Amino acid sequence: FRRVLFRSPTPKFIDMSSEERTAFLMERRRQLIEEYRLNQKPDQFNGKLTGLENLGNSCYMSSILQCLFSCRLLSGFIFKKDWEKDLNVATSSAKGKLICEYYALLCKVWCFNNFKIVPIEMKNLMSKLVKDFAGSNQHDAHEFLVFFLDYISEDLNKVFIKPYIEIRSEEHTSELQSHSF
Repeated sequence: FRRVLFRSPTPKFIDMSSEERTAFLMERRRQLIEEYRLNQKPDQFNGKLTGLENLGNSCYMSSILQCLFSCRLLSGFIFKKDWEKDLNVATSSAKGKLICEYYALLCKVWCFNNFKIVPIEMKNLMSKLVKDFAGSNQHDAHEFLVFFLDYISEDLNKVFIKPYIEIRSEEHTSELQSHSF
């Protein structure tokens, strides 16, 4: 697998016409589906023990990923559902790549006879998304989990343009005053 973040300059998604948005989304999704072979989901699972190689002090990441690999609900969703057609490649911070990278790791764990996996692509991608994870410093596993799940949620979020709702200050003040703390 070749892993490269999209670098081509594109106009802001919000400024595109409806037709341009549709074409943009379809092309970016097609690229990810092809790159990660998402249209060839496995139908056979070996389920053998697979370890993740430590990349410096990356045990915080490895422990969280191992827990998530064993989460039947999440793994079932990734392997069974057609989530790739809803990839948020427009407004997600990871542009749909984090969920695809997780899928690739999940396949290596459950579908191939790997004794050990080197999750360098996942580490590099998370390091780009959260600068604190760059390098080989120790980090909190819970912090990694929160960021990871947030970015996965963004990658699968079907709302591309979030509506802006202005709250007038007097409404906000009166609402706060009506609550007793």
